[in-house]
Amino acid sequence: FDPNAPPQVAYLDFTTFTTTDNWDADANDDGIITTIYPKNSAGEDIKIDGRVIFTFYQLKISETTYKDYKEELGSWDINIYEDEGGLLGIKIKLKFGQSTEEIVAREEFFRGELYAKLTTPDGKTVEAKTNVY
Repeated sequence: FDPNAPPQVAYLDFTTFTTTDNWDADANDDGIITTIYPKNSAGEDIKIDGRVIFTFYQLKISETTYKDYKEELGSWDINIYEDEGGLLGIKIKLKFGQSTEEIVAREEFFRGELYAKLTTPDGKTVEAKTNVY
């Protein structure tokens, strides 16, 4: 055991309040607001450097087969740094492109999923997903 070794990420968790949000003067939501929590094997929040790739999908139901399917609406590649995290997690704001903003705006009952893949500097990868409403 090396007390000076950087923390090892075991898994990634999302806040339960991941949502689309409007942060300008128009009526449409502009993106997604969420918080991620890198965790160690004991389930404790840790501060860590890494790269997170987020992918956002709209959940739909086929009008012919009535089965669920996903349509990708956007992706973001973000670097995180250990001084950003802690007990309150790492706050993330993901801005929509124009077409995604329009898709979310026209849906009366929008359902989505946000996936995150965190890669640490040592190459370890952890993934998580959450619902977006």
